[in-house]
Amino acid sequence: MPAPTAESELFDSHTPEEAKVMRPPRGFAWAYNRRDHEVEFPYDGRFYQVPAHRAVLLPDVVARHGRKRTVEKIDYVNRRVQRAIVALYHPSFGEVNDPEFGEPLAGPAPIELVDRSQTDNLLGVRSMDANGKPVPTTAKVINVSGVTVGAGSEFS
Repeated sequence: MPAPTAESELFDSHTPEEAKVMRPPRGFAWAYNRRDHEVEFPYDGRFYQVPAHRAVLLPDVVARHGRKRTVEKIDYVNRRVQRAIVALYHPSFGEVNDPEFGEPLAGPAPIELVDRSQTDNLLGVRSMDANGKPVPTTAKVINVSGVTVGAGSEFS
């Protein structure tokens, strides 16, 4: 299958069965929406929409980002995640394909109840500074006051 040339061709949706048969071209990946409603995610100042139970061909970095942005539930004990968007990559990209590709999710999206009173970094993942040295991640509370929201209401 030749690489898409027009933006409209890039975002045509397909069934997961069609996507599995059509190998993604180099530099692209199939992004499959496991939910029964459209899912959208931002990347590089643009929003990408994936129709319900459909697969769209996206640049591989965009599909990987969408996969990361649509995590719905994290199982900290078994170190597994549930995602709304899963991906099927070109073999040269070096990412592992999601085994859930083509398997829809049933029911509403879960509500994750996590106690972040002791730490906001439950897995101890470190960010890197500009020199590539690890630094711990922390959340900050930002107080906002005096901002008008809607029709003259105050937000504080």
